[in-house]
Amino acid sequence: MNYKHWTLENKIKCFFSKREDSNLCSISFWVKTGTAWEKENETGIAHLLEHILFNKKESLDIFVESIGGDLNAGTSYDYTYFYITLPAERFKEGLEVISKIVLEPEITEQFVEKEKPIVLEEIVKTKDSPQESFAETFNAYLFGNTPYGNPILGYEESVKSFTKEAVERFYSETYLPESMVLSVAGNVEEEKIVESVNEVFTKFKVTSPGRKVSFEKPKREGSSFVFEHPNCEIPQILMGWLLPPCNRKDIYYEILDAVLSEGRSSLLYREIKEKNLAYAVFSNYSPMEFASCFTIGAITDKPKDCETAILESIREITEEDFELAKKKLLKRKKK
Repeated sequence: MNYKHWTLENKIKCFFSKREDSNLCSISFWVKTGTAWEKENETGIAHLLEHILFNKKESLDIFVESIGGDLNAGTSYDYTYFYITLPAERFKEGLEVISKIVLEPEITEQFVEKEKPIVLEEIVKTKDSPQESFAETFNAYLFGNTPYGNPILGYEESVKSFTKEAVERFYSETYLPESMVLSVAGNVEEEKIVESVNEVFTKFKVTSPGRKVSFEKPKREGSSFVFEHPNCEIPQILMGWLLPPCNRKDIYYEILDAVLSEGRSSLLYREIKEKNLAYAVFSNYSPMEFASCFTIGAITDKPKDCETAILESIREITEEDFELAKKKLLKRKKK
């Protein structure tokens, strides 16, 4: 896929891909900040900040919905992103909406206190979900005393403690132009995109030196734990392996993921699901900035037998499995 890449004077990186097969324009804005950038007493502040920035969303939603658009955001361990999809001819208005939300923040005491109960309710819902609670506990166990071991939503006590000043400080130290990427795809002329992006986003400037992330390498020896939840009806097993930070060799783990769980011809489907050792089985590679991981999981009422069969299956990966997985990945890329 052909695309244009340029960097604004303020160091925001921009990408554009012309899509003549659609009448829509999709704009996404990525900021290199998330849970991994939080200090010890800031767990959950990146997610709360996303909520606060989106207070403007209420007034903008009416406009976006009136033209058939969609607007949303999300927070992860390594990044926070904001996106809007709208008719291609309204692309400039979409750029202005994203700019107002992310680059013109209204961080007030009122907004901070308004969003805290909403985040606290999300934390309660997570605790009520056996799958989400299990995943959070698993991450805490796998990544140990690092930010990746903390929940993205934060803890009740940390969220309750956040002040306007703390949120402002996190924004000023992490929402930096050099940490931002703007991506646009749609049926719009390249010249018009470049001109509008330069007009809307070049004015954003920050003088803060930013913050450096202090991330100790996770240390975990092979071991296991049992997690019990009152709402869990069928046992689930999850196995994880710590890996180096994301790099150019990630493709090998992507291929392994395809070998194990890409479609009905995958190894885990044949050896685990079809042999009735599990109701569902899956694998996942999570490439991250400071430490990655590979996980394999299953929903099964035969956890011990299933675990043994999974480990045996991994040892039996053949060259044929590997080549088939590469073809699947290439086919997916062409779509």
